[in-house]
Amino acid sequence: MTQTLTPAKLNQSGQAILEAILILTIMMGLTLVTARFFNDEEVVKRLITGPFTNLSGMLQNGVWAPPAQGAAAHPSNHYRHIVIEGEAVR
Repeated sequence: MTQTLTPAKLNQSGQAILEAILILTIMMGLTLVTARFFNDEEVVKRLITGPFTNLSGMLQNGVWAPPAQGAAAHPSNHYRHIVIEGEAVR
């Protein structure tokens, strides 16, 4: 028994491939738009450098502030009265 293709079956034969190509095209477009947005807005750069400015200040100066602002509060900048020669012998 041979199967004849009716016009309705002929129309359906390439639909899965056509839908797959359409989905791939849409996904590729969304990927490119998202990548361009991340690149233009420097999202990754802000995520990495933003929180680490205060951490960098803590590592350099011992103060939770950006390095330039925290430099004034560095412990080596505190005034201390030190006698370098030592005390006189009695």
